[in-house]
Amino acid sequence: VGLTNGASKSATFTLSGTAGEQYGSFTGTFPQGCTDMYAVFPQYGSSAAIASDGSAITLKVPQQKFLEYNNIAKNLMPSVGKVGQADDENNVEFRNLFGLLRVTLTSPKSLRFRKMELIDLGGNMLWGNCTVPIVNGEPDYEHITLTGGTNSIYLQGNEAYINSTAKSFYFSVPPGALDRGFAI
Repeated sequence: VGLTNGASKSATFTLSGTAGEQYGSFTGTFPQGCTDMYAVFPQYGSSAAIASDGSAITLKVPQQKFLEYNNIAKNLMPSVGKVGQADDENNVEFRNLFGLLRVTLTSPKSLRFRKMELIDLGGNMLWGNCTVPIVNGEPDYEHITLTGGTNSIYLQGNEAYINSTAKSFYFSVPPGALDRGFAI
């Protein structure tokens, strides 16, 4: 997302590379005339849901995530980075906006679950419209805000089982959340 003549412009890029690698390549068309550009990963919803007015980047953080391989949710961590120029290549160094909470569960009987809910007992918002301020052209990762959501998020797991062997599940939570405890 970037600005062209004061209007927010966004484009979708495709990530290629090997899963689990630290580096990858994005392919797409850079919007013409854009000044500072910021990248958001993963994209949730349409690229129109990601915007910038030059003073902040806004994106949607979903309430529900779907479990995949090794009980890791698909598109778990929202990240933002400024697109930089080096040697005629556009480089992006992403930073995670949220932290991870690992929940390890066991059960004396084998249980299959469809949905696991995390509730912030202090009422902190865990999903919604996320705003990352831009200060002096750089994302201000320490002052993000969430609006329009609630204090509960979900992991959806159609084939997830809990038994006597401990299994870990991961929730992404914004900074400052869970400061008064949580319930699963």
